[in-house]
Amino acid sequence: MTQACDDVILAAGKARSAAEWARRIGGLFDIDVSAAAFVVQGNPGFQQTHQRNEADHRILARRREFRSGRVCAQRALAARGRIGEVVRRNVDRSPGWPSGIVGSVSHCAGIAAAVVTEEDKSASLGLDVERWTALPIEVAELVRCREDVQANVTHPDMLIFSAKEALYKCYYPVVRRFLGFLDVAVRFSEIALGHGCFEARLLNPACPGEDVVSAMEARWFVDADRVVTAAWLPPALNARL
Repeated sequence: MTQACDDVILAAGKARSAAEWARRIGGLFDIDVSAAAFVVQGNPGFQQTHQRNEADHRILARRREFRSGRVCAQRALAARGRIGEVVRRNVDRSPGWPSGIVGSVSHCAGIAAAVVTEEDKSASLGLDVERWTALPIEVAELVRCREDVQANVTHPDMLIFSAKEALYKCYYPVVRRFLGFLDVAVRFSEIALGHGCFEARLLNPACPGEDVVSAMEARWFVDADRVVTAAWLPPALNARL
Protein backbone atom coordinates (compact mmCIF):
# COMPACT_ATOMS: atom_id res chain seq x y z
CA MET A 1 0.00 0.00 0.00
CA THR A 2 1.29 3.47 -0.80
CA GLN A 3 0.32 7.03 0.02
CA ALA A 4 1.77 10.13 -1.63
CA CYS A 5 1.51 13.91 -1.65
CA ASP A 6 0.64 15.62 -4.92
CA ASP A 7 3.96 17.33 -5.72
CA VAL A 8 6.22 16.01 -8.44
CA ILE A 9 9.93 16.15 -9.16
CA LEU A 10 11.54 16.43 -12.58
CA ALA A 11 13.88 13.47 -13.03
CA ALA A 12 15.78 12.56 -16.18
CA GLY A 13 13.63 14.88 -18.24
CA LYS A 14 10.20 13.73 -17.10
CA ALA A 15 7.94 14.32 -14.14
CA ARG A 16 7.96 11.50 -11.62
CA SER A 17 5.12 11.63 -9.14
CA ALA A 18 5.33 10.97 -5.42
CA ALA A 19 2.95 8.05 -5.93
CA GLU A 20 5.44 6.44 -8.33
CA TRP A 21 8.26 6.86 -5.83
CA ALA A 22 6.12 5.44 -3.03
CA ARG A 23 5.24 2.38 -5.11
CA ARG A 24 8.88 1.74 -5.94
CA ILE A 25 10.01 2.22 -2.36
CA GLY A 26 7.27 -0.01 -0.95
CA GLY A 27 8.10 -2.63 -3.57
CA LEU A 28 11.65 -2.94 -2.24
CA PHE A 29 10.36 -4.71 0.86
CA ASP A 30 9.47 -8.38 0.60
CA ILE A 31 6.87 -7.96 3.35
CA ASP A 32 3.57 -6.10 3.70
CA VAL A 33 4.44 -2.43 4.26
CA SER A 34 2.89 0.96 3.58
CA ALA A 35 5.09 3.60 1.97
CA ALA A 36 4.60 7.31 1.40
CA ALA A 37 6.69 9.85 -0.46
CA PHE A 38 6.85 13.61 -0.82
CA VAL A 39 8.88 15.17 -3.61
CA VAL A 40 9.27 18.75 -4.79
CA GLN A 41 10.33 20.51 -7.95
CA GLY A 42 12.98 23.11 -7.22
CA ASN A 43 12.97 24.97 -3.89
CA PRO A 44 9.46 26.40 -3.34
CA GLY A 45 9.33 29.05 -0.67
CA PHE A 46 12.94 30.14 -1.14
CA GLN A 47 12.38 32.52 -4.04
CA GLN A 48 11.93 35.52 -1.74
CA THR A 49 14.87 34.72 0.54
CA HIS A 50 17.76 35.82 -1.65
CA GLN A 51 19.03 38.04 1.17
CA ARG A 52 19.73 35.00 3.34
CA ASN A 53 23.13 33.37 3.15
CA GLU A 54 23.81 29.82 2.04
CA ALA A 55 23.85 28.47 5.61
CA ASP A 56 20.35 29.86 6.21
CA HIS A 57 19.12 28.15 3.07
CA ARG A 58 20.56 24.82 4.18
CA ILE A 59 18.89 25.12 7.58
CA LEU A 60 15.54 25.97 6.01
CA ALA A 61 15.87 23.09 3.56
CA ARG A 62 16.67 20.57 6.31
CA ARG A 63 13.72 21.75 8.39
CA ARG A 64 11.43 21.37 5.40
CA GLU A 65 12.78 17.89 4.68
CA PHE A 66 12.24 16.91 8.32
CA ARG A 67 8.63 18.12 8.26
CA SER A 68 8.04 16.37 4.94
CA GLY A 69 9.37 13.14 6.42
CA ARG A 70 6.95 13.38 9.33
CA VAL A 71 4.07 14.03 6.91
CA CYS A 72 5.04 10.89 5.01
CA ALA A 73 5.17 8.90 8.25
CA GLN A 74 1.65 9.97 9.22
CA ARG A 75 0.32 9.18 5.73
CA ALA A 76 1.93 5.76 5.81
CA LEU A 77 0.38 5.15 9.24
CA ALA A 78 -3.02 6.23 7.92
CA ALA A 79 -2.69 3.60 5.18
CA ARG A 80 -2.44 1.00 7.96
CA GLY A 81 -5.60 2.35 9.60
CA ARG A 82 -3.68 4.32 12.23
CA ILE A 83 -5.27 7.65 11.31
CA GLY A 84 -4.33 10.71 13.35
CA GLU A 85 -1.65 8.96 15.38
CA VAL A 86 1.43 11.03 16.13
CA VAL A 87 5.04 10.10 15.37
CA ARG A 88 6.95 11.36 18.37
CA ARG A 89 10.56 12.47 18.43
CA ASN A 90 12.59 10.37 20.87
CA VAL A 91 15.36 11.83 23.01
CA ASP A 92 17.91 10.28 20.63
CA ARG A 93 16.11 12.07 17.74
CA SER A 94 14.83 8.80 16.25
CA PRO A 95 11.12 8.51 15.31
CA GLY A 96 8.87 7.37 18.15
CA TRP A 97 6.34 5.09 16.46
CA PRO A 98 2.90 4.30 17.91
CA SER A 99 2.56 1.07 19.86
CA GLY A 100 2.72 -2.04 17.67
CA ILE A 101 4.30 -0.21 14.72
CA VAL A 102 7.81 -0.23 13.27
CA GLY A 103 8.98 2.12 10.57
CA SER A 104 11.68 4.26 9.05
CA VAL A 105 11.93 7.77 7.60
CA SER A 106 14.46 9.20 5.16
CA HIS A 107 14.89 12.55 3.45
CA CYS A 108 17.43 14.30 1.27
CA ALA A 109 17.31 17.31 -1.02
CA GLY A 110 14.01 17.26 -2.88
CA ILE A 111 12.48 14.06 -1.52
CA ALA A 112 11.22 12.52 1.71
CA ALA A 113 9.82 9.05 2.27
CA ALA A 114 8.57 6.80 5.05
CA VAL A 115 7.67 3.14 5.37
CA VAL A 116 5.77 1.41 8.18
CA THR A 117 4.31 -1.95 9.15
CA GLU A 118 3.16 -3.84 12.23
CA GLU A 119 5.51 -5.57 14.67
CA ASP A 120 4.04 -8.97 13.80
CA LYS A 121 5.30 -8.49 10.23
CA SER A 122 8.80 -7.17 10.98
CA ALA A 123 10.99 -6.52 14.01
CA SER A 124 12.45 -3.39 12.39
CA LEU A 125 12.67 -1.46 9.10
CA GLY A 126 15.43 0.68 7.65
CA LEU A 127 15.07 3.07 4.69
CA ASP A 128 17.55 5.48 3.13
CA VAL A 129 17.24 7.81 0.14
CA GLU A 130 20.23 9.72 -1.23
CA ARG A 131 21.18 11.76 -4.28
CA TRP A 132 22.81 9.50 -6.88
CA THR A 133 26.12 11.30 -7.14
CA ALA A 134 29.75 10.67 -6.33
CA LEU A 135 30.58 10.57 -2.64
CA PRO A 136 33.44 12.96 -1.78
CA ILE A 137 36.72 11.07 -1.49
CA GLU A 138 37.28 12.17 2.10
CA VAL A 139 33.84 10.84 3.07
CA ALA A 140 34.20 7.61 1.09
CA GLU A 141 37.37 6.81 3.05
CA LEU A 142 35.35 6.97 6.28
CA VAL A 143 32.55 4.78 4.91
CA ARG A 144 34.23 2.10 2.81
CA CYS A 145 36.15 -0.83 4.30
CA ARG A 146 38.22 -3.46 2.53
CA GLU A 147 35.65 -6.16 3.33
CA ASP A 148 32.93 -4.36 1.34
CA VAL A 149 32.10 -5.98 -2.00
CA GLN A 150 31.06 -3.17 -4.34
CA ALA A 151 28.36 -3.23 -6.97
CA ASN A 152 29.11 -2.53 -10.61
CA VAL A 153 27.43 0.89 -10.61
CA THR A 154 28.39 4.46 -11.47
CA HIS A 155 28.81 5.56 -7.83
CA PRO A 156 29.70 2.46 -5.77
CA ASP A 157 30.75 4.43 -2.70
CA MET A 158 27.42 6.24 -2.55
CA LEU A 159 25.62 2.89 -2.72
CA ILE A 160 27.75 1.61 0.17
CA PHE A 161 27.01 4.77 2.16
CA SER A 162 23.25 4.49 1.62
CA ALA A 163 23.20 0.74 2.34
CA LYS A 164 24.98 1.21 5.66
CA GLU A 165 22.60 4.03 6.57
CA ALA A 166 19.60 1.74 5.96
CA LEU A 167 21.25 -1.06 7.92
CA TYR A 168 21.90 1.24 10.87
CA LYS A 169 18.29 2.46 10.88
CA CYS A 170 17.14 -1.16 10.99
CA TYR A 171 19.74 -2.16 13.61
CA TYR A 172 19.39 0.69 16.11
CA PRO A 173 15.74 0.26 17.22
CA VAL A 174 16.47 -3.37 18.10
CA VAL A 175 19.93 -3.15 19.67
CA ARG A 176 19.93 0.51 20.82
CA ARG A 177 23.62 0.84 20.14
CA PHE A 178 25.62 2.91 17.67
CA LEU A 179 26.87 1.07 14.58
CA GLY A 180 29.68 2.79 12.69
CA PHE A 181 30.31 2.60 8.95
CA LEU A 182 33.43 0.50 9.50
CA ASP A 183 31.70 -1.83 11.98
CA VAL A 184 29.84 -3.62 9.21
CA ALA A 185 30.67 -4.87 5.70
CA VAL A 186 28.19 -5.06 2.82
CA ARG A 187 28.14 -7.28 -0.22
CA PHE A 188 25.98 -6.36 -3.24
CA SER A 189 24.38 -8.44 -5.93
CA GLU A 190 22.64 -6.98 -8.98
CA ILE A 191 19.44 -8.71 -10.07
CA ALA A 192 19.00 -6.46 -13.09
CA LEU A 193 20.35 -3.14 -14.27
CA GLY A 194 19.97 -0.60 -11.48
CA HIS A 195 18.58 -2.77 -8.70
CA GLY A 196 19.50 -5.74 -6.56
CA CYS A 197 20.06 -7.14 -3.08
CA PHE A 198 22.76 -6.78 -0.47
CA GLU A 199 23.77 -8.59 2.69
CA ALA A 200 25.69 -7.44 5.74
CA ARG A 201 28.26 -8.89 8.09
CA LEU A 202 29.21 -7.46 11.49
CA LEU A 203 32.97 -6.85 11.70
CA ASN A 204 33.44 -5.26 15.11
CA PRO A 205 33.24 -7.85 17.93
CA ALA A 206 32.58 -5.02 20.39
CA CYS A 207 29.23 -4.35 18.74
CA PRO A 208 26.32 -6.50 19.98
CA GLY A 209 23.68 -8.00 17.71
CA GLU A 210 25.59 -10.20 15.28
CA ASP A 211 22.40 -12.26 14.88
CA VAL A 212 20.46 -9.06 14.14
CA VAL A 213 22.78 -8.04 11.31
CA SER A 214 22.95 -11.51 9.80
CA ALA A 215 19.14 -11.84 9.88
CA MET A 216 18.55 -8.66 7.85
CA GLU A 217 17.22 -8.79 4.32
CA ALA A 218 18.07 -5.83 2.14
CA ARG A 219 17.55 -4.43 -1.36
CA TRP A 220 18.49 -1.37 -3.39
CA PHE A 221 17.61 0.46 -6.59
CA VAL A 222 18.82 3.47 -8.54
CA ASP A 223 16.15 5.54 -10.26
CA ALA A 224 16.97 8.74 -12.14
CA ASP A 225 19.03 10.87 -9.71
CA ARG A 226 18.26 8.99 -6.49
CA VAL A 227 19.45 5.78 -4.84
CA VAL A 228 17.14 4.00 -2.39
CA THR A 229 18.18 1.25 0.02
CA ALA A 230 15.98 -0.80 2.34
CA ALA A 231 16.56 -3.33 5.13
CA TRP A 232 14.15 -5.30 7.29
CA LEU A 233 14.14 -7.98 9.97
CA PRO A 234 11.81 -10.96 10.32
CA PRO A 235 9.16 -10.72 13.05
CA ALA A 236 10.50 -13.92 14.65
CA LEU A 237 13.48 -11.91 15.87
CA ASN A 238 11.22 -10.10 18.36
CA ALA A 239 10.61 -13.34 20.23
CA ARG A 240 14.38 -13.82 20.79
CA LEU A 241 15.07 -10.33 22.10
